[in-house]
Amino acid sequence: MSELAHRYGLALFQVSSDNKSSAKVYQDLKNALEVFEDHDVLSYFKARDVERQEKIQVLEKSFNHNNQEVLGLLKLLVRNHRFKIFPQIFRSFEEIYYKDENIKIATVKSAVDLNEEEKTLLSEALSQRYKSRIDLRVKADPSLLSGLVIEIEGDVLDNSMKSKYESLKKTLLQGGKRYGH
Repeated sequence: MSELAHRYGLALFQVSSDNKSSAKVYQDLKNALEVFEDHDVLSYFKARDVERQEKIQVLEKSFNHNNQEVLGLLKLLVRNHRFKIFPQIFRSFEEIYYKDENIKIATVKSAVDLNEEEKTLLSEALSQRYKSRIDLRVKADPSLLSGLVIEIEGDVLDNSMKSKYESLKKTLLQGGKRYGH
């Protein structure tokens, strides 16, 4: 992450914190990020051959329901030709906001898709273990065969069949070498 993106993220967090609107700003930033993940939309706002005022008008029409701090940031990025760092600004804001709110990101790989009840139970268990709120990010990974791999703040909890199989394989291979096989 660039230092510039971090400064934007920190400044936005400080303003939103002072206005007690950090949660709303975070949600609006997240929604905006989803819009700008579309390559064509992002290309339009990064394009130098499109007038800044035209881009600002599009932002005002599209994001007028959003928090004014977020709209102000987007307009500032257009004015300064810095729109390409918006995803980094979001990540910086998220990091600062999550730290302030004691929210931890749990990246979960599961052999199959988890239903909402399973996600809720997993989130509650992790919340109790880590004594914080959990942002659960689940992704199916059929190569695991069964079970879960959870990564949270550098901790990896792996009860997947794949890791058990690899461990058994390693143990068997070491045992075979010990007996001259």
